[in-house]
Amino acid sequence: MRNEWPFRSRAFTLVELLVVIAIIGILVALLLPAVQAAREASRRMKCVNHLKQWATAMHMHHDVKKGLPSGGFSSNGADTGNRHGWPPYLWPYIEETALADRYDYNVTYALPTNAYPIGHPVASEVDNAPSNIPLALYYCPSDRGPAFYRYRYNTVRGNYFVNWGPQVFQPPHPIPAFHAPFGFKNHRSRDQPLRSNFKDFVDGTNSTLILSEERMHPNDEAADGRGELLNDVGDGVFMTLYTPNTSIPDAQWGTWCESTPETPCTVAGGTGTRRQTFSSARSFHPGGVNVAFGDCHVTFISDSVSLAYWQTIGTMDGEEVVAEQ
Repeated sequence: MRNEWPFRSRAFTLVELLVVIAIIGILVALLLPAVQAAREASRRMKCVNHLKQWATAMHMHHDVKKGLPSGGFSSNGADTGNRHGWPPYLWPYIEETALADRYDYNVTYALPTNAYPIGHPVASEVDNAPSNIPLALYYCPSDRGPAFYRYRYNTVRGNYFVNWGPQVFQPPHPIPAFHAPFGFKNHRSRDQPLRSNFKDFVDGTNSTLILSEERMHPNDEAADGRGELLNDVGDGVFMTLYTPNTSIPDAQWGTWCESTPETPCTVAGGTGTRRQTFSSARSFHPGGVNVAFGDCHVTFISDSVSLAYWQTIGTMDGEEVVAEQ
């Protein structure tokens, strides 16, 4: 007698196959947001760590130099002076001593040997120039990076800006009575940088912002310099005039405004070299931005924060009562 297998295999019908594919598609659609949320949580945590490292470097600079670095400086108060933003002063405290040693503080951040103009014939000199080195600590992974400013010179962009308070870069008269941790002594002259001491934090270091995230301009070749950290004219600072991720465009100087949906801008007021520019805190994190306070603690500030609270923590000596967000 011939033995026969009691069951016979049967192939999927077309309808059954389509049902299986549909179920897999639904499962993938349900899983994808969770995966994206997990990735964003990881990116946001890296941003928190970067801000904490910058804030710690600020404290180390304060311990050694008896004050915070300047947020921007020009040796003669004009574009013709030797100009610097804040990061080079902190390089020795983020384990970039070799970079600091190669940087010439007597030459503008964008000129040789700190940086080289577009079209410089020796690429190795451009790539190795201190102002063109894209340190990982410059970038939030939720934004792009590494990123550069490639309009006239080869310099870096980044995502972490220092706090200029609730005012434009160079406000007109009358001079505001308050100070943010970074600014100018008379609120206007770029050759008189404010180098704050923690004793100046009358409102308390735990109630005063020193750093926030900001979006870089998405185009390296754009004349728009937002995110150019080493610049002294306000491209590496944020203002608390408006709440995070506001729909109100930033104000950029003259032709240096190239508005995009991610980095909206309008042309700023002002005359001569008196720039009434401002940039608001912005990020690609859903719902808000990460910020660092003077005592080094980092927290997430919602886009729905009250303007009164946001401006209160934007000053160090306003002596306001800090209310809840």
